[in-house]
Amino acid sequence: MIHTIHIPPSSDSGGGEVWEAVAIPETKAPWALIAPPFWLAFHKLWWPLVVYLLVAVTGFALMTTPAAPAAFLLGGLPGLYLLLEGHQLRRNALERDGWAFAGVAEGHDPEEALARHFGRMTNIATQSIYGRAVTA
Repeated sequence: MIHTIHIPPSSDSGGGEVWEAVAIPETKAPWALIAPPFWLAFHKLWWPLVVYLLVAVTGFALMTTPAAPAAFLLGGLPGLYLLLEGHQLRRNALERDGWAFAGVAEGHDPEEALARHFGRMTNIATQSIYGRAVTA
């Protein structure tokens, strides 16, 4: 599975810490479809959560009108959108907060992707320092 790696913004006290880096998978977000409000709150996506709740309240209000079948069908669209674009919302939020895109890595889970990414960066630094090829 492919992940994008993001490092936190540098601060006045010394810079972004590498161990706080985040790996976001480049896949669908099934938990965003199953439990959208909890998934949005867990990832601290507050504005999308507010929009989702407004759409949900509007959908519930429309369920009592003759437009109930249409409201039922439209009610699934926000969850479907979050399934397909949820991780991109996370990337956009990190970018707005000043996080830097550090690269792309492959791994079965985010921890493995981070280890591979920073292991590769260590190998590149070692190669450039000592002027020899390092195999990983």
